[in-house]
Amino acid sequence: NFNEPLQDYFRDATHFSEGVAFTVKTGGQINAINENGEILFSLSDVEEIYALSEGRAVYKDENKQFGLLDNNGQIVCSAKFDDCERFLKDDVLMVMQKDNSKKSKEKWGIVGRNGEVLIPIKYPKIVRYEKGFTIFNDSRKAAWYDLESNTVSSFDFYDIVRDGNMLCYKNKKGKYRWMSLKGVENMHPVYDEVTLFGN
Repeated sequence: NFNEPLQDYFRDATHFSEGVAFTVKTGGQINAINENGEILFSLSDVEEIYALSEGRAVYKDENKQFGLLDNNGQIVCSAKFDDCERFLKDDVLMVMQKDNSKKSKEKWGIVGRNGEVLIPIKYPKIVRYEKGFTIFNDSRKAAWYDLESNTVSSFDFYDIVRDGNMLCYKNKKGKYRWMSLKGVENMHPVYDEVTLFGN
């Protein structure tokens, strides 16, 4: 009805997610509030925070490092990543750490909701798709990390994506083909260009 439910004003705020918004007043610390404007908890040593997603919030500390908080404001993963996705999805988060000793300085991996490493943080590129990730290694070859089965294919491809109940991949010659989730080829022709079946 366009009435203002909260009469307070804030310098910055996230949207409400899972019943919580993070707010900050000028000169103040970050507070988590409920939809009545009541303070649930306050955060110290946190420079920036993003809205809750699946019971977790990505935060950035004073050293510009990223970590994870739970919906009670407790740290479940200390701030140790140089960059990451801003929201947890499917209970996993793509994270990055810089490696100045390597030719490719950015190394990506995937962690779980409490920061446990699911895919080592050592790959130059990872792309999220529905129900999984395409992981590229230093040789530019690709593997598929399937979220539903929590399995990783071998690095036998030059691109690979989930396509409904199949995987669509590109071979060394740049030709496209499909196979089942168990790796069984189910289309023999190869194609120069394709669209995806989806569902």
